[in-house]
Amino acid sequence: MIRALALVALMASQAHALSCLPSDVAADFHTANDAKEFYVIAYGKLRFNESRLPEGQNSDQMQGREVVIPARLNGWSLTSIGFTRVFDERINLRVICLGPWCGGAVSDLPHLTFLKRTGGAYELEVGPCPSMSYAEPSQEQLNQAVVCFQGGHCPRPF
Repeated sequence: MIRALALVALMASQAHALSCLPSDVAADFHTANDAKEFYVIAYGKLRFNESRLPEGQNSDQMQGREVVIPARLNGWSLTSIGFTRVFDERINLRVICLGPWCGGAVSDLPHLTFLKRTGGAYELEVGPCPSMSYAEPSQEQLNQAVVCFQGGHCPRPF
């Protein structure tokens, strides 16, 4: 009986969907701004080989898995007056998996990104809950990044 209850509990926990908070440019700004690492906010076309993205099939195989994919971001980085500095850099797209859920991105689309600078390289980390990257961002999202960077109204979550 105890084994049966444990099996039912295990199956129920695996059946739950991953719950994520909605992505939010202001929250991501604060995460980057409060981090020990240095971040660059950039907007441009992200290009990489999508066939290298992991697929979440078996939670035991995917749990804690990370895949690093070489990518390129071509566009502009954020300055005090907006997205005005040319940014054309190779970056590492770090895709994180939790159980059967993996982060992702779409190649050949414009992205608003929060890029971590580590050891002379730029890194975009994407997990199963969307944050730090916005495919085809709205003008409102781009404006929010500028306002936060300029020290304007940038609400903290919670």
